[in-house]
Amino acid sequence: MNVTIDTKNHTVKENQRWRGMGMVSGNNSSRLLLDYKSQNPKQYQELLQLIFGDKGCGVQHLKIEMGADINSSSGTEPCTMRSPFEEADVTRGAGFVLAADAKKINPNLTLDMLWWGEPLWIEKEGGLAEGGMGEGGLADGTDLPKEKIYENRYLWYRENLVRAYETFGLKFDFVSATQNERGWDPDWIIYLSKHLKADSKAPYDFSKIKIVAGDEVCTWNQAKLMADNKEVFDAVDVIGSHYTYWSNETVKAFREEGKEVWMSEGSSPMGYAKSISHYDGNGSGLNGLNGVLDVANRVITMYAAGKMTLYEFQPVVAAYYDGVTYCHKQLISAQTPWSGYYELDPGFFMTLHFSRFIKRGWLMLDQASFADGHAAGDGHALGGARYSCLSACDPKGGDWSSVITNTTENPIEYTFELKNDDKKLWLYETTSWKKSDTLKKSPVKIKDKLCKITIKPNSIVTLSTIDINPLEEALALSSVARKDDEVLKLPYEDDFSYSDKAENFLSSRGGAPLYTTDEGGAFEVIEEDGQKILQQKILLENKAREWGASPEPVTNLGDDRWFNYSVHIEGRFDPSDLSEKNYIGIGGRYNLPDSGKNGIWLKLQADGTWSLMRNSQAIKSGNLKGADDKWKKAWHKLSLSFEGMTVSASIDDVKVCAYELGQLDGGKYVSLQGAGRAAIYSAYRKNCYKNLKITPLGEKYFITRFDNLDSLFTYDAKTSWEHSLMDSFKCYKRTVSKGQTGSSFTLKFSGSAFILTGNSEKGAAIKVTLDGKDSGTVKIGKTGNREALYYSGNLKEGKHKAEITILAESLNLDGAEILTSK
Repeated sequence: MNVTIDTKNHTVKENQRWRGMGMVSGNNSSRLLLDYKSQNPKQYQELLQLIFGDKGCGVQHLKIEMGADINSSSGTEPCTMRSPFEEADVTRGAGFVLAADAKKINPNLTLDMLWWGEPLWIEKEGGLAEGGMGEGGLADGTDLPKEKIYENRYLWYRENLVRAYETFGLKFDFVSATQNERGWDPDWIIYLSKHLKADSKAPYDFSKIKIVAGDEVCTWNQAKLMADNKEVFDAVDVIGSHYTYWSNETVKAFREEGKEVWMSEGSSPMGYAKSISHYDGNGSGLNGLNGVLDVANRVITMYAAGKMTLYEFQPVVAAYYDGVTYCHKQLISAQTPWSGYYELDPGFFMTLHFSRFIKRGWLMLDQASFADGHAAGDGHALGGARYSCLSACDPKGGDWSSVITNTTENPIEYTFELKNDDKKLWLYETTSWKKSDTLKKSPVKIKDKLCKITIKPNSIVTLSTIDINPLEEALALSSVARKDDEVLKLPYEDDFSYSDKAENFLSSRGGAPLYTTDEGGAFEVIEEDGQKILQQKILLENKAREWGASPEPVTNLGDDRWFNYSVHIEGRFDPSDLSEKNYIGIGGRYNLPDSGKNGIWLKLQADGTWSLMRNSQAIKSGNLKGADDKWKKAWHKLSLSFEGMTVSASIDDVKVCAYELGQLDGGKYVSLQGAGRAAIYSAYRKNCYKNLKITPLGEKYFITRFDNLDSLFTYDAKTSWEHSLMDSFKCYKRTVSKGQTGSSFTLKFSGSAFILTGNSEKGAAIKVTLDGKDSGTVKIGKTGNREALYYSGNLKEGKHKAEITILAESLNLDGAEILTSK
């Protein structure tokens, strides 16, 4: 492949300048950064440098979600303005706080905001914070006329902009007009544009705020509609779309009308490169659907084919708990704020190939940028790519860079013709997930204004005049090591007062309690009679229209490696609803937030009915005596304890049941459950909680988790195994090994107990041999994602070997959890 680099003979067009990497902070993805900030400020500052600093990802654009207290995929973002009479509280959620801190790292960072859902008061008569719509929620509210909706929506936008400025000094450069990945409303886009331009009472010049529109998924339909509506087209400054790479309309708008075009949401890599490398056939861990090289190709192709100059990663940092919808998708994983540990994924180092060598404002070189991939997989991915190259130059100087991928199994030769100068050239090469194979630097020979390079199979390279050491400089920003990944030690207690912290601790974070992430509803600390208590804030009557689907209110917290422990809380029913429909709850072994109701939890209804729940299924129930009005208005103690696979539940210090998981109950199998976090449950009522306590049961209270493709597992090559390297987010690390009758594997580990996790759609039978002794046949019932298939406890601490053979049906092996006293 021949490439010509001409850094002088070009016309500078403003929309042809590289904007670089962007970040979407929404869907609860940044929530735990609040806890890094408060508990480990040093590591928080490191994360900011790694994300926004010029030696890290160099994120140049931050888009935050305008929350509406609904689950927008991976969790809820709290609404800043729950009624038209409330001053917007921009300390709720992590978005505005993150923006303020990020601007200190990169003052030139541009800001944008977008909505998934909007508060109910915008569109419904009576949709206010204190209710007033009745039991039926949305159905009982009268639709407001379109002009009133626009008026209310602009008030919402305006209040967020004003309060962000007054609270943090933030000036937004852009606002996104279209509801995320939903319908087309041209009249609203025009209304927003006109009102921003005419807002004479704004604290800064709102007329300079540019409008982004589109934000649809895998299509450019709105771009096509804009082309036929001049008033809308003129109101829009940037056309954006998600997970799609080109359209005739946008390329025309770019070339003929000077419009900017963005990938306003794009995926981060999803593959678990370390484990994938054992089975991908080439050992790199970088290739495959949704892998590192696939995403690199998307960054290249978005401009080479679609003329997009900004790639907004969703997310850059996974600062939410594992198991949420779309999880294991990030450049940086930051899920243990109590220890300060975080992990730089291979995708992070992939971005350095772009961010360290193509600067914001550089001119894209069309003649040296090309891509031949096509949409693949679920439509988000790119397949069939052979030649992918993105080139740009500094229009004020002679520096230039080209980023090239090779996703084939054969080396590819490139010859670069250099038209203008003979500056020294450097090659930066990444050939696997290992640090030793990442951004390896070597000089490139130039002869007669030509240089020839060979791109190895399954690799990414940057050819550049810039002479730096990007790997070393990025690693120097981080102080963490694997040993720092410590379990959140038990006992753990939270009375929600935070008296040991700064006086403004709660007010600086919108009342969010420590280490919690909400999957449904909104749990915030309030003050009542001089005491701090936790309250679920959202009523069914004022819940926003769904973007996708929200579970009933639940927040989860803590370490998903906890196994043997008890969890205790005191709860009180909202006095406005003392019916059987209202409930409070406490849970544990919570490891799949995507489900909302997950793990094992104790549910107490306001009429005195209690249930021990397995996900959304009641496995034991009863009724408390004396549930009179006085009882309904009192505080109640809820407790659960987990020891091995035995669960015990107590209410007001009275044991109501004990249950052994892994049994047929009423003809239905109740599956085993591995380690997981604690969770607090509520109906859509303003129920309250206090005095959370989580206590270890013995010294062996936490596990170490391993993926099914980690080296602890050996699969018998003579038997049938299918190793899925890119599976559902409901599978740990998105990998799973699928075995049939006769398939066998070996697990070697050191510890005192082990759990096999995964799922079996029909149930299965397995033979277990442990340390050479036949443990007999074990029948497994129907088991869901991230549940436990098998448990063996009370082993002597030390090395063990388990040999497993499937005797009947099939199972999907997801991983192992090892319990150790060390």
